[in-house]
Order: sequence, then C-alpha cells, then structure tokens
Amino acid sequence: MELLAKSDPKQTILEHTHKLLEVMKKIQDGLQNDSTNWKLLKIAIVLHDLGKANRKFQEKLRNKEKIVEGEIQHNLLSGVFIKNITDKLFLTKEEKNIIYKSVLFHHKYYLYYAENPEKYSFDKVQEAISDDIENYIKDENLCEEFLILSREIDSILNIENSIDLNKLDYDYYRFYNEEFTDKNHKDKKEFILTKGLLHLCDHIASSGYMDGNFYFDSEFIESIDTKLMRFLKEERKIQGKIEFRNFQNKTFENRNKNILTEAFTGSGKTIADHRWSGKRKFYLVPTKISAEAFYFDAEKIYGYDEKKESYIGIIHGEASLYLLNENEKNSENDSISLTDSTYQLTRNLSKPYIISTIDQICTAIFKYPGYEKTLAALKDANVTVDEIHLLSPKMYLLLLYLLSFLENKEFNTRFHLMTATMPDIYKEYLNKFAFEYEENQIEVKETDKALVQLSFKELKKEKNKIEFLKDRLKNKDRALVIVNTIKHAKEIYDILEKEQINNIHLLHSQFKFIDKKDKYKVILDNNVSGIWITTQLVEIALDIDFDLVISELSPLESQIQRMGRCNRHGEGEKIGEYIVFEDNIKGDKKTTYSDINKKIYELNSKSSPIDETKKIIKEVSKEKSILRQKRRKKLLVNYFRNSNISSCYKEEFEKANEEILKLFSIRSNTKGEVKKGNDLLLNTEPHLNLTDHKRVAQKLFRESDMNFKILLAIDAKEIKNTSRVNKFKLIMEKSITISKGVFYKLKKNNLINYSEKGIFVLDNSVEYTSEKGLDDNFKSNFS
Repeated sequence: MELLAKSDPKQTILEHTHKLLEVMKKIQDGLQNDSTNWKLLKIAIVLHDLGKANRKFQEKLRNKEKIVEGEIQHNLLSGVFIKNITDKLFLTKEEKNIIYKSVLFHHKYYLYYAENPEKYSFDKVQEAISDDIENYIKDENLCEEFLILSREIDSILNIENSIDLNKLDYDYYRFYNEEFTDKNHKDKKEFILTKGLLHLCDHIASSGYMDGNFYFDSEFIESIDTKLMRFLKEERKIQGKIEFRNFQNKTFENRNKNILTEAFTGSGKTIADHRWSGKRKFYLVPTKISAEAFYFDAEKIYGYDEKKESYIGIIHGEASLYLLNENEKNSENDSISLTDSTYQLTRNLSKPYIISTIDQICTAIFKYPGYEKTLAALKDANVTVDEIHLLSPKMYLLLLYLLSFLENKEFNTRFHLMTATMPDIYKEYLNKFAFEYEENQIEVKETDKALVQLSFKELKKEKNKIEFLKDRLKNKDRALVIVNTIKHAKEIYDILEKEQINNIHLLHSQFKFIDKKDKYKVILDNNVSGIWITTQLVEIALDIDFDLVISELSPLESQIQRMGRCNRHGEGEKIGEYIVFEDNIKGDKKTTYSDINKKIYELNSKSSPIDETKKIIKEVSKEKSILRQKRRKKLLVNYFRNSNISSCYKEEFEKANEEILKLFSIRSNTKGEVKKGNDLLLNTEPHLNLTDHKRVAQKLFRESDMNFKILLAIDAKEIKNTSRVNKFKLIMEKSITISKGVFYKLKKNNLINYSEKGIFVLDNSVEYTSEKGLDDNFKSNFS
C-alpha cells in the first residue's frame, strides 16, 4: 500500500518530496552564488510531510473525507522524525531550531496550537505517534513502503538510517516553544527564509506549475533593450532611430542599486524602469486599476516562454475569488491540497516579473500566517514602486519599513521608487531610514511639448451638464472624459448615447478582465477615433494621448496625472484642451483618491484638497495662458507645500509612525523617530504572528475595504467543466471586480449564488454587456 501525500492528483510522499526538491533546484540555480543555507531548506523539504505517514491522514485521503475525528495535523507529527536526521547531520542548536519551527508550523500557526491545548496536548500527540504512526506502519504491513522512503531520504541527505521506527522522538515537543537565541537575529532571518522558501516550493509543486521560470536568465535580461525597442516601434508607432535618454541609461547602469526617480508625466521613467529589471522583478502600484493597465504593456514587452506562458504575473489587492466560510476557516483540510485561490496566487508569484498592488506585498510586515512566503519571493528581486506620492503616509512608511528589512545579504532586495513629484515630507522620511540610493531627478524643461490650455466649468444644473457635454463632444472624433465614480461614468455614457453622440466607449473596473484587455488595446492606439468615458483607471501607466480631455474635479495630484493624457505627445504649436468641471448637483467634496485627502477634509472642511485644487485651477484658467509641464510641476510642488496640506501631512506621518510602532509594541523616544524593519519583524519571535489572517493585515495596511471578484453564471459553468490549469486562465479572464458595497447589495438581494467550490457567481437576472459592463441597477428576485 502506498503512502500518499495527496489524492487529487494522486501523489505519494516520496513523489511530492522530489517535486519540491526540483523546484528548490530551479530557484537555487537562478540565484547562483548566493548565501542562502540551502542545506537547511533541503532538510526541511525532506521532513515537512513525513507526518503524513499516519493512519488517520492516509484514511482521510483514501476515503476522501475532509475531517477525521481526533486527527493530529501532519506537520506536528513530522516532528517525531527530525531528531534522528538532524543528529546525523551534526546541525547546530540554532539550525535545529530553524528546522523544527519550519516543519512544525508550515501549516496553521503557533497560536492556533497554543490556544487549543485540549486537542494538541503533549499526551494526545504522543498517543498519535504510538497509534497512528508506529503501530500503523507495522500493523498495516507498510514497512516495505516506508523502507523505500527511508532509503531515498538517506540518498538525498547522504546519510544512513535516517528514519528508524524504533527511534521515534516522542519528546520533540520541547522545540515547540523554544525561542531564537542569536542576538544579531541571523537565525531569525534564516528561519523566515527557510520557512518561506519551503512554502514557495510546496505550493509551486502542489499547483503543478513546475515548468515556469522563477528567475530571468542573464541572456533574457540582456535582451530587454531589444524587446523595448521593438515595443516602441510596433506598439507606440515611433519612427526612425530610437535612443535612450541619459537618465534611462543611468538607471540601466544602476540595476544593482537602489534608485529614486523623480520625473514628470511623459518623461520616460517607465521605459527607464524596464531597463532596471533584474533576474526577478516586482512592480508595485497603488491601485488594482493601474496594475491591470501596466500588465497589458508588460506582457507585450516581455512576451511568453516556450510553453506559451506569460512571463508576467499579476496580483490584485482584493478579496479572493473564493469564499472562505467559517467551516473552511476552522477545518484542517488545507493540509491536503491547495485551495484554488492559493493556487492562483502561487501561479502568479512564480513568474519572474510580478505586477502587484502594494498591499499584497507590504502586508507581509504584519506577519500574518504564511507571511514568510511573500518575503522569500522577494529574495534577490528588483522592486519598483510607482507614484509613491499617491500612497498615504501609513502605506508609505510601512513600505519603507519593509524595504529596510529586505536590504541585507540574506534577502538582497533593491528598490526603485518612482514619482512625478516627491513631496518634501516623503523625501524627509526616506532619508530617515538611511538608505543608500542613486537619485534621478529629471528637471522639467520649458519646451514646446505637451502644451495644454486649461479651463474650468461650474455646472449648477443637470441640464447644464448635458448641454455642456453635448456641445463639446458632438463633432469630436477623439476625446476623453474622466469622472470620479463608476456610477457617474455610466450616467454620462447613457446621456451621450441618448443624445446620439457617435462612437462612444465606456471604460471602468466593472468589466471582465478579457473585455478590459480589448478596451485597453483600442484606447492605447492613439490613431483610432472614439470618445471615451472613463474613471481614474487612466491616471497611471497608460500612454494615451487626446487633444481634448474633460475631467471632473478631483485633488490636484489626480488632476496633474489626468492632464498627462492631454496632448501627451504634442510637439511645436499643437495645444491640447483640458477642461475641468464641477457637477454641483451630484458633487461631493468627500470624493477623494487617498486616505490622506479624506483626513485633510475631515480635519479642515474649509480647506480640503478639493477646495485647494478648485482654487488653483480657477486661478490658472483665468490667466488663459498655455500650461506647460514646468508650470504644472511647480503647481504640484506648491500644492504639497500649502500650509494647510503640508501641516496635515506632517501630523499624519507622525501619527501613522506612532501607530505602526505601537502595533509592534515599540516605543519611540521622539515624534517622527523611525526604527528599522528588523525592529518590527524581529522584535518578537518570527513564528509569532501579529495578525491571524492576511485580510486583517490588508485592512491594517489600507484602512479601507477591499474589492471582490465575481463571475457570471454562464462563465462559472464553463470554468467548472474545464481542467485546473486552464481554469486558472479562465478565472482571470472572466472575473469582474466589484466593491464591497456592491457585493453586499447583491448578496442582500439574493443575487449571488455559490458553486460547490465556493465561487461567487452572479444570478442570471443581473445583466452584463461588453459595452457597458455590469448593470448595477439590479432588483431583488423577490421584489
């Protein structure tokens, strides 16, 4: 009888172990001359699932049951085999401690066991060792199978008699609570890396995604310039010889260093960042919308591997597509197989180039269960963070704390911070962390490029808005309208459609991913006519160019981003028209783009970011002068230096830092004093989690609600009947993102159903079209 590790697909413990070792070898080869203690990882891999060789686990797999009464989770039982192996390998006390904790806590987490003593008492564990391992293997005639497993482990670790059923360690629980002793925290970092890499190898092997490229090889990295040239010629239609700018060359030369790039919209900092790519790359953005926008271009640049798999992974900062209900949350079934949501995440995290919302990565600092996997995935990576001035003080500080932890020989992570403008206080806090970095500060020159004529319209009645839009758009072949909410975008689309304005398109986040991809393809072609009604998703990472842009009033940093979509590539005497309107009928000063803007409004409603922006735009529009890029940069700098806004930023930074340190039980001596990432992550034992779930960590990070993914019923049916590998791709393509408010409105009206996998599926009565997206004017089935 075989000793199984998994039942779907069927896989023995030995087969699964070899899969993990294969993944480890791929990662190890990609890193080459690296200081990682690969010996510890190999031992952890060999040991981590040996506890599955027990009666209750094997019966559970063969009977396809979810829970077996009285089962002790296999990772705890693996502890009985550790001593014999580690003694033969002459490991130090610290190395043994790392192995024990990596194996014992690779499922669940420390407090889960500590808070359930009646189930995981020392006596019950010893009883399980005797009845479910020692007696089971002897009684069920599994000795031969176990002997084969033992001999193979001997071969892998180059030792003899690694596993002896007569020498099981009944007292291994003494390591369950032992602390790390190294005052320099070297063993704590090694533990985080070992356990994190164990998670990565385990999840990649379990997902079946074995053929991907975890790292770019040197040949691929050297080819990136050629790929960029081809992209600029074919996709951006640039004619003639292409030469990189000086700061783009400097960025390329500093690929192994930290960089801060301050360059205005349209300066080419995104191209510079592609040249900064190393063997592994993370590109972090503030919002899910900008992550998707960047993804489509990156996929065109980097292409696909020999198996037609994209080199690009995308990780959104939103709730899982799959519902984690209370039964699943409290079960121990996660020891059998990956959930489909973890499978998706692993597939994306396994790519050599990962585009992600910043919260998906930075929340690891809150030490949720399994946080080590995210940190291990960042090993030897180049991490770019785009538009950092759009991050709230708390998000920005948490980013800096994490980067300061990763900046060491164990993780060897580098950063590239990019921004249109660097507010003084952001630069001040960056320097407080004493990072070493190169600086690219690209001065905006007074040139005849991207010229814009700014005007302001105050629309006091609904009919004024209709007449204004109709008048400005009726004879236009190409124009862009940007508003602050999806609801408002749909309203304007309906108005224009009713007024028989031709060739109009709608773009917002409530489309299927595959439909958004098609829409991005059209809007990015600056030679194609059309009137586009959009939300803030066009603000970042889209190289689009319109002669006429009409924007709803929003904070100035948002307005400057939007202005970069007007006459973006214009040369000489060409002037773009940029109109800002305020809809007093449905306008709301609380419509903001970041937590800090909301807080400024709450603290001083007489001078909110919206009020300050309105004042600036009205003053500039009265001048009736051409608004050049240099002037725009100056307006933004002065905006952040405005006494009301700058004082609020200062207060928010101090308050955010104090709150962060308090969460980690650290006291600061003075206001604004920062610590180091080590102080936060290693202040307590690294296996002690600060939060008990990643979603809690995300809420701590953003202080705002996450989004949800849903599927149309027809798409859910198609996905259900496809293979697991293709299922991942279909889920990504067919999913629709909705807000928490819309999700609970649907749920309240009984318009969300669940398949057996727990997928959020929309009722058939909810309409969706590729032109308009999700129709949220739904009614209850019972109305």
